[in-house]
Amino acid sequence: MSTDDRYRQAEVRAALMRYLREHRHAADTAVGIAERWLAPEGLQVAGDSIVAILDRMVARGELRSRKLPDGETLYTSGDRSFE
Repeated sequence: MSTDDRYRQAEVRAALMRYLREHRHAADTAVGIAERWLAPEGLQVAGDSIVAILDRMVARGELRSRKLPDGETLYTSGDRSFE
């Protein structure tokens, strides 16, 4: 992974954490997060990239995920203090 890729991922992660601090009960799919959480911040993230970032955040405990009946994954805050 290049330095630019790591910087970009850190930028997206920071934007997601800011969003979750401001919207404590937010929950959405990867597509919804890209369109409604990140795009208004001026961040455009491709589908595969956002899923990889979100999955890393789940592995770190920063987000939680669960499969929906339609097969999509719903992401929410992993910090129980946000609840």
